[in-house]
Amino acid sequence: MKASTTGLQIVALFTLVVAQITGMLMSSFVAIPFYFIWNWIAPTYFYFIPEVYKQLPFWHVVGLFILIPILKSLINPFKGTLTK
Repeated sequence: MKASTTGLQIVALFTLVVAQITGMLMSSFVAIPFYFIWNWIAPTYFYFIPEVYKQLPFWHVVGLFILIPILKSLINPFKGTLTK
């Protein structure tokens, strides 16, 4: 019985690691167009925000795209499916 539990734990850990890496890659790919559009439009149309927010570095944008879903899941956790 111990071997199957360990096998299940390894599969669960592998799935978690693959999901995290996939999520980070997807965040990186989604951040690319946002980064270029923000740095192109922000200086013109968002003149009222501080200068530091008008030219965001790329890795800060990627960090935001990774951090926002984590904060969302902490604030509003998934309850699971309801079964009767």
